[in-house]
Order: sequence, then C-alpha cells, then structure tokens
Amino acid sequence: MPVLPSLLLLAAQGFGLEREVRAVQLLEASPLDVAFLDAERLLVLTADAMWLYRLQGETLSRLSSLALPGAPVKARAAAGLLRVVTQEGACWALSNRRAGATLFSVEGERLVAVVGAEAIPPTAFGLHGSPAGVRFLPGTNLLAVGDSAYLRFEGEGSGVRPDGTLVVDGEPDPAGRRAGDALAILDDGLVVTSGDGPPDAPDEVLLLRRGQAEAEASWPTPGRVRALAARPGDGAASLAVAFDTAAGAVLEIVDLRRSRR
Repeated sequence: MPVLPSLLLLAAQGFGLEREVRAVQLLEASPLDVAFLDAERLLVLTADAMWLYRLQGETLSRLSSLALPGAPVKARAAAGLLRVVTQEGACWALSNRRAGATLFSVEGERLVAVVGAEAIPPTAFGLHGSPAGVRFLPGTNLLAVGDSAYLRFEGEGSGVRPDGTLVVDGEPDPAGRRAGDALAILDDGLVVTSGDGPPDAPDEVLLLRRGQAEAEASWPTPGRVRALAARPGDGAASLAVAFDTAAGAVLEIVDLRRSRR
C-alpha cells in the first residue's frame, strides 16, 4: 500500500496540516482498539488477543502477541478498549468477548499479563464516583461508565454515546455532531473520530474542534475504521488508524504536521 501525502487546510489563517501515511501493516485479525505505548511501540487489541508492534521509521513490525486470559463470553458485536498507564509502561485491555480486564506490561520484546480484574479500574481513567470502573454491559458492545453507556470512552469525560453523540470534557458537542465508534483525543483542542455512517458505508477520519460545525480536516479510508489512537507532539502528531477492508485488517501510522501555506 503506497504512502499518500496530502495537504489538509486548517482554519488557522496562514497554516495548513500536512498528512502523510508513514507506515502500513496488515493485521492478523480485525482490530478492536489500538494504543501508543510510547513513540516506538503500539498495542493492538483483537477479540481474543493483545499484539505488540514496533514502529521504526517507515516500518511496523510485530514483536509479540498474547491471548487474553479471561474465559470466552458471548457478545453480538465484537468491541474492545485499551487504556495505557503511562507511568507504569503498561496497558489495560478489555474485550467484550472475554471475561474481565487484563493489565499487560512489556518485558523486552515480550508481552506479559500482569494482573486481571473484573473491569478497568477507575484510577486508570482518573474517574471519581465510579467505583465499578469501566466494563462492557453483558452481551453488548456498550461500555458502562458509572450510570452512563458509551460506544467508545477515552476518559476525562470524552467519548461517543450509543446514539453517536460526541461528548467532549463531559459535555455533548455544542455543534450537535455525531461520531462513529472510533475516537482519539489530541492535545491542541482537536478530537479525531471515524464517520457516523452505517457499517457498510464508506468511512472516513475527521478532525473536529469542539463547537465548530465543520470538520477542520477529513479524509476517506479504504475500509471501516475500527480504532484510532493519537500521540501528540510539538506542532505535530502521529495517528494510528486501524480499519477493516475486503482484503483484511490494516493498521496505518499517519503523521500530521502544521505548515505555513
């Protein structure tokens, strides 16, 4: 799959956003979530396993995989959630096809299952008043967070509600925009979402700013976006975009850089 650089214009006068696909990797199974462990390591969650990849320049290579230890459970539509614990160099994984949540760490180039729990603990999200943590409602693809349900939850009050409502910083998007079930947060006030169309419709990645009716940037994808992750930097960011295609599942690393027009 070729690298396809393009220019996306932001609203900030005199500046644009350069988008370049840096690396592409075929995945072994449909991705449920993806996360940057650090600048060079990524985690991919599938229904039954966790996968560790290394990013070096324009190359993604698989280092390790480990089956999720929980007992199999039934759910109509597969869904999953990763939550990195940066200070510990670890990551919680939750799949609605496996019982409970698992904390993974990395030893050298190998994944290690550290501990299991009934749910991702609230401390991993900085939640208060939600002692039950974050878990899937039985048999569904909906996450239970306190008294609320989400298709996707990113912590800090941001997520996608079951009807597609985009929630940022605990409040529904003022512009009333809807999102798909993939979401990532950038540190400059932007959120990244998938499109809100039906599963069999063409999909896209959108960069949205809270309160603005129009997307600041968007681009189509060759398949349904299943997961997004963002690693912000100084005037730049890297996105991990995981999607399904007719030929199989794909992970792309997309670099975004501000540039003066």
